[in-house]
Amino acid sequence: MALQTVDSFGAVDADTDDLLLDCFQDHEAYKAAREHRKFLIVGRKGSGKTAIFRKIVSESGIGQYCHGHSFSNYPWFHHDKQIKSGVPESECFRYSWEYVILISIAKIIVNDADTPWSEESLEAMTRLEMFLVDTYGSKSPELNGIFLPQTRIKLDPALTKQWGTLPNSISVQQIDVENLPVIIYEVNRSLLNIVMRCLNPSQDYHICFDELDRDFSANDLNYRLRLSGLLIAARDFNKAVRQAGKRMSVIVFLRDDILRYLKFEDKNKIVEDSSTLIEWDKQTTSRSLKDVMSKRFSRVLGIPEHGAWEAVFNEDLQMTGRQSKYQYILDRTFKRPRDVIKFSNEVLRCFKQDSESVEKFQNAHVASAREAHSKYMRKELVDEMQQHFPEEEAAFDLIRTIGSMMFTLRKIDEVYDELRGRGLAVPSVSKTLRELYNFSAIAFLKVGGAGGGSEWVWRYEDTDAEYDERATIFRVHSGLKEVLGLKQGRAFGREEIESSVSSDGLVEDSEENV
Repeated sequence: MALQTVDSFGAVDADTDDLLLDCFQDHEAYKAAREHRKFLIVGRKGSGKTAIFRKIVSESGIGQYCHGHSFSNYPWFHHDKQIKSGVPESECFRYSWEYVILISIAKIIVNDADTPWSEESLEAMTRLEMFLVDTYGSKSPELNGIFLPQTRIKLDPALTKQWGTLPNSISVQQIDVENLPVIIYEVNRSLLNIVMRCLNPSQDYHICFDELDRDFSANDLNYRLRLSGLLIAARDFNKAVRQAGKRMSVIVFLRDDILRYLKFEDKNKIVEDSSTLIEWDKQTTSRSLKDVMSKRFSRVLGIPEHGAWEAVFNEDLQMTGRQSKYQYILDRTFKRPRDVIKFSNEVLRCFKQDSESVEKFQNAHVASAREAHSKYMRKELVDEMQQHFPEEEAAFDLIRTIGSMMFTLRKIDEVYDELRGRGLAVPSVSKTLRELYNFSAIAFLKVGGAGGGSEWVWRYEDTDAEYDERATIFRVHSGLKEVLGLKQGRAFGREEIESSVSSDGLVEDSEENV
């Protein structure tokens, strides 16, 4: 198939990408989750979390069972009423999440799992089915109906006989869902006991939670507590499963910027021991975005996957700055699949508008795609930043007024004073630089160090690299050049940097370096 007949190489949004499953790249994060080694999958928006979620859910079948939850229409109001009192604040949602997890795995066991693997599991599966039908009127209750006010939790007396003394107002056989927080620990413990007996030790089970960033607000304490409770519940549930010798995991997909906002005891242990970061084209992974696109080119064009990139992009001619087209494109992205898909689609559009008859994407097509891709990058940043930093538009106006790809702290202070003098509301310089850095709109120059030399520090390249308040020289991300109308030069003179920066080429203003 010729490139002129291709409509696109896929959608930016994983939920609407028809090529996603056919062209799925088995990233290390996917394998770690699939094999029950890690349960917290972390990445920037667009890095591939939903792709992994969709892939795992699609693989559900005999011997491997999975249920995926997304929260586009979830009634958080009813969930929030399940707060458990008398526990640390960060754990107030832990038990309600455990209940959701238990109901989810119960649905798999009753509706999808293979025949009972033992006599004990047969009896336990029967009890689970009775519980679901008696409580929810169905063997497969919907996620958004678990905590509805009219729900009455109905338990087999055999499950409650060892619960001990309970408040006189509560019947252990029929519990109004509004009273569930009072005895949810006992309910969960009983259900967990039944579930463990049902799980076949030779089969795999996954419960996945995605789209947890829906309606995210950095100032919403309940939101942060909900997510903290889910991570604690997932950790404890997975630990119990391992101790029982079963192969099941609760997997949580979470944006890295949201994870940074969560504060609870043992968070660092979870991040260090149980999380995996989705990254591309870095030393931490063997996966590249060229491989992602090669799969798509192969599928769309009907060509071999090996060498597919070179079959589409003419790499015989380098871009300005002696770069390959792949590196040129990569430098204008945040190294995410959606960015490279978008850029490739824009190159395709420019290629199809070209009156010259050529078979591959040329330098001119790649260069022409930059403007549309730059607008896309700006919109992506707005989507990510607006809940954390509502003043993002003013921050970009500040950079736009500077007008150059590189600038000094002195220059931004001057522009800040100028805009303030006109009566414009602009966040402080310190806050602006920190937030723009946190979302990789800018980098700062790190000068010197133990190894000598200097380097640009980008948050998307090193998620652990904190902003340095002492930084004085900054660079705007190349993907924003066109949309912000920035010039290639520097907004400062050479004399401003000679005293602090070595002559290693890091602050040259050539196309190669931006």
